[in-house]
Amino acid sequence: MMKSKDRNAYRSAFLARALACMRSNQKISEEMKKEVNDAVTKISAEIMSFAKKDGRGFYWDSVSGGRWGWQGGDTEMTAHALSALVESGDRTAVPGQIVSSLGKRFKGGSWNSTKETAAVMLALCSYLEAMGGAGSSKGQVVFGLDGKRIADIAYDLEGMKTPDVLTRKVSLEGRAPRSLFSITADGDAGPDLSFDVTISGILYFKEKGISAGARSRERSIAALSNGIKVTRSFAEITRVRDAHNKEYMVPQELEEKTSIGVGDELLVKVGFMAADDFEYMVLEDYLPSGFEVTRDNAYDEYQPFVHIERWDDRMVYFFTGLKKGKVYEVAYIMRAELPGSFMVKPSRMECMYEPSIQGWSMPSIIEVKKK
Repeated sequence: MMKSKDRNAYRSAFLARALACMRSNQKISEEMKKEVNDAVTKISAEIMSFAKKDGRGFYWDSVSGGRWGWQGGDTEMTAHALSALVESGDRTAVPGQIVSSLGKRFKGGSWNSTKETAAVMLALCSYLEAMGGAGSSKGQVVFGLDGKRIADIAYDLEGMKTPDVLTRKVSLEGRAPRSLFSITADGDAGPDLSFDVTISGILYFKEKGISAGARSRERSIAALSNGIKVTRSFAEITRVRDAHNKEYMVPQELEEKTSIGVGDELLVKVGFMAADDFEYMVLEDYLPSGFEVTRDNAYDEYQPFVHIERWDDRMVYFFTGLKKGKVYEVAYIMRAELPGSFMVKPSRMECMYEPSIQGWSMPSIIEVKKK
């Protein structure tokens, strides 16, 4: 394993934990113990080389195929990295910052899954055990902006009456506008302390061409998507009969903001393609107000889904698995019941056990006129 060149954060984290466990074995020789210690130091540095940062702090990303598999997603991978660093003997401020980051990835009463929550809780327990329980209750922190001292915070948690004393506001008025700030923190608070910095102000957009708004919307949707490409189209349906009085549906594609009449039917087609093999996926296609679904599945014989549900505000399709690079499509029919201009929310597809694997379609506008 040490000689393997195909290591990632997941492999390195468990290798570091195994080596850290091995060095506590009293039966190994001093020479072997030194080799193990050197290896732990090397692997710990390797784990940190895989670290990334976002607005919530440190995190380690999972390999694409592992997000929905046993390895788990980014939060679970970050928990494994925390366990590895703590068990390897890291007593710097980094583990405390990882704890803070994991806390900010908590949502809805838990993390993304039972397995992910268990990994995070075990990592937090390892951290508390290594740090001796509760963190420091007293300390002082000095903050700097671009090398200049801007704020001091002295705290005593035992005598603190309100958390407002831990907040400082610093005016940036008179400084030149910019997009990058360098914040430093120093003091005697200990490695278990973390802090957040929020910069508020006015964000200005500069239009570049008449289609800048549309391109901005496309870029925003593309930024949300991760691993799945989703497209959606609408077609107006005309029903015709042949010489034998057999009815056929003739769809005609609608351009954006093209109007239809009350009572007209639309064929809604949602296509998607996965960038990897994924399991247990759900697709939600939201219905515009004033429309009623008249047919759940427009493709009678073609059913790539295992289950379908019609809700008041959306159609929901469930899939046990998607193959990498294969194009899938579902379709249903809805009828316009009310006149007006209706916004259609983007279709959304995600992995049920790893929501970061997701894809979005573009939003649309449908005009419905009285007949």
